[in-house]
Amino acid sequence: MDRETFRKRLGETIREARRRLGMRQEDLAREAGFEHLQTVSDIERGRREVHAYELVRISAALGLQVADLLDGRLPTMPAVLWRNPPAREDRRRTEEARFLRFCREYRWLEEQLGALPGRALPHYPLSQVSSFREAAGLGEKVAADLKLGNRPATSLARVLEEDFGVKLWYADLREGSGACTASQEFGYAVMLNRTEPPWRRNFSLAHELFNLLTLAGPVDAAPCGPARDVKSAEPFANAFAAALLLPGDQVRREIHGRVRDGRLHRADLVGLARSYGVSTEALLWRMVSLRFLPEDRVRELLDDPSFRQLDRQQRQQDWEEAPVRSERFERLAVQAWLEGKISKARLAELLDLPLRDVDGAIRRLGFPEQGSDEESEPYVEVPAH
Repeated sequence: MDRETFRKRLGETIREARRRLGMRQEDLAREAGFEHLQTVSDIERGRREVHAYELVRISAALGLQVADLLDGRLPTMPAVLWRNPPAREDRRRTEEARFLRFCREYRWLEEQLGALPGRALPHYPLSQVSSFREAAGLGEKVAADLKLGNRPATSLARVLEEDFGVKLWYADLREGSGACTASQEFGYAVMLNRTEPPWRRNFSLAHELFNLLTLAGPVDAAPCGPARDVKSAEPFANAFAAALLLPGDQVRREIHGRVRDGRLHRADLVGLARSYGVSTEALLWRMVSLRFLPEDRVRELLDDPSFRQLDRQQRQQDWEEAPVRSERFERLAVQAWLEGKISKARLAELLDLPLRDVDGAIRRLGFPEQGSDEESEPYVEVPAH
């Protein structure tokens, strides 16, 4: 293929990818860091050479890998199930494209390093969950089956990623709290809002787990394969999440241990919620389902400014913004570089870092840099049994 033909095909692929996301040329120019939209116009018409670093920026803006644009074949976009999608269609599609790009990269790393999890998520038909009690019962069952322990919020993300290969993407969402998808290409994945407090992210993850467990199958085809109405299932997903994160027997024991003369101090309520990694509101409503509190008393507490202030004060030290990419993904990316499967420039792209900051990320993750004394003997002999 001559250079002119290649430029034209590349430009057509970029234009198709941009239109698929509902983006204008000025949108792509802004996202890719071009000063003028005319640059994008010239590229799409095949009138201008595209430098390698520009192609990296364009592919990132379109939620694609460079290879997708070079091959001239755009990957399919499985349906993403949102709880509360962005109001603007182009923003929703852009967020989905970035999410799906990450999922494909994550799966590629797993395949390259032989790190594919050996367990599959169980399936529970949504038709079998017809009441809050059944949803809560399923939550407790799943917490026990996944061996999440007495504080499920502290282990849920790790277990889902490492044991079941669920890909976790933390996005700067201006709207919505989460979304999920399932594909034959990369498996299960969840998108969470990294700007939310940790206790809300924990609940969102448990909520999206319910959607994954009750999906009829992969959603590679659009519109969504299982024709899932997420809104109608949301109350059940909330009941499931509350029961999974706040196991009934454990919570009962801890509440009974804190009650004095038939009363529970407000600070104990906040402290108990913090210890479980959930919002105080989630704990209060769980206490309604466990018959510790009536609904009207919970509403009184939630409407009480002094209680809200107490909650905010005790929560301040718990705030922690999530990274965009999970630690498991970052470790796989660094391992791929150490084993020579990707270049350092590609590693920087996967970590979404300037090349100059990659060494710091490697040290932060506890890996030795190439050429260091620590790296001189990276393997340990393990005799065969």
